[in-house]
Amino acid sequence: MRRLLLLTLVAGISVSTLRTQQNALAVRGYFFGDYFYKPGGDSTALPGQYTQYRRDAHAFQFRRLYFWADAQPSTRCSVRFLLEATDASLDERRRYSFFVKEASITWDSLGFPFVQVQGGLIPTPTWRLAEQYWERSLERTVTDFWNWGNAVDFGIALRGQFPSEHPIVRSTLMVGSGEGPRLEIDRLKKLYAQIALQLWKTTWLELYSDWDITTTAQGTSTFKAFLGHQQQWFRGGMEVVLRRFHVSGQLVLPVGISFFGSFRLLEKPALQTIARYDWINDNRRTSDQGFIHHFALVGLEYAPLPQLRLTPNLWLLGHTAKGNTPHLKTDVVARLTFFVMYP
Repeated sequence: MRRLLLLTLVAGISVSTLRTQQNALAVRGYFFGDYFYKPGGDSTALPGQYTQYRRDAHAFQFRRLYFWADAQPSTRCSVRFLLEATDASLDERRRYSFFVKEASITWDSLGFPFVQVQGGLIPTPTWRLAEQYWERSLERTVTDFWNWGNAVDFGIALRGQFPSEHPIVRSTLMVGSGEGPRLEIDRLKKLYAQIALQLWKTTWLELYSDWDITTTAQGTSTFKAFLGHQQQWFRGGMEVVLRRFHVSGQLVLPVGISFFGSFRLLEKPALQTIARYDWINDNRRTSDQGFIHHFALVGLEYAPLPQLRLTPNLWLLGHTAKGNTPHLKTDVVARLTFFVMYP
């Protein structure tokens, strides 16, 4: 069955490629991964990329493989079909298995020159802007890292920008299933709202909130502010995330703060330094239980080709125990990360 599905997909793409000019079809993809060595730490249940590995472990791995096709049936309508495989989507034989990450249809200027309507399995606004300022191939954003949201959701969204040509305001209102790319199993929904303002030519401020009533009777809320700046030699940002949910009737209030930036050292060949620090309190209502987590990453990125990036980097995840909470060891991972875009 899997082979038949793959052959059907390849055949469909091959046929569609012959009609590229007629249907404005574009097929693209990328992948990234690492060779890593873990000199310090232990195996825990935390969401860190390498907490599952024992000390002194080393391996090659892909962390993401993307393959997508964009088509434009008309000047105002576009569709996207995207497949993804990750180190968390392995089958029973530990092979990378693809799943549908996005299947969307978008209408531009539906009655208004600055409004876009998108439906299907579509991107959420949760960390979409922050990822444009960060190197996703090195690590997820702080909101994504701690599983405080979904990159995509099944629903419908209104996306606006004003003015339409050179927008200084962008906004999103979305209703989704709250299940991400998984099958919906509840009639309740998740609500998203986002607005981004251009403060200066290369600086954006974003305010974001969501309310997930699919989780508990009280619901789960996320509030986020992001500030990003980019110019020729520097790109960086700051992100603050507040969460609110209940566990066994008890209110839990996590908070996370992230600082990151990259400084360009050379133009040709492209060479830049990258650094990031995150501070996470798993519940700011308690001082005698739980943890304050510290994440740090430093690296040097070299791009011999526009489609290829190589980044030796150091990845660290530490923990400060609150009260009598048992201590956890710091995960230390040395990596050579590769990113390849095609075509």
